[in-house]
Amino acid sequence: VRTIPIILEGGNVVVISPAASGKTEAVVAPAVERLLPGRRDRFSILYVSPTRALVNDLFRRLSEPLAYLELALARKTGDHPAIDESKLPFMLITTPESFDSLLCRHTRIFQELSVVILDELHLLDNTPRGDQLRVLLERLRLINADIRYHALSATIDDLDIGSRYFPDPVVVQVPGRREID
Repeated sequence: VRTIPIILEGGNVVVISPAASGKTEAVVAPAVERLLPGRRDRFSILYVSPTRALVNDLFRRLSEPLAYLELALARKTGDHPAIDESKLPFMLITTPESFDSLLCRHTRIFQELSVVILDELHLLDNTPRGDQLRVLLERLRLINADIRYHALSATIDDLDIGSRYFPDPVVVQVPGRREID
């Protein structure tokens, strides 16, 4: 509830909330809503997740809701390497390494990108992969300075983590644990 208005107003946000509490939906739904209907047929959202397994899980979870909205979803990993520049999806889910490959080989596809979502940022921060991601985001900002950023994590002790990856983050922290039902 606290995240949605920030995203709809075009802000950058870091969402810290317990596992399985709805972080993905709290970011993806308003990000999609903010971009429709004008960007339906454009590559608009890059979703960066730290592992192929998470990319595949997200692809499975988001396929149906995005298909219902008639929005194309794709993934790019070592297991799913192909990307067709002439038929880009509305949302692409990838790993930092595949993002690096895309940025090197397909730079122009990022010129109109609107949103970058960084999933499970705590798994990358303070690691060489986190450093790589920060460099990639800096390179991306040289191509397109008008991108909005949203980071998600279940466990972040450092509330300034977002500012290492993108400008002006608003931190939304939901304390507590998910109740088992």
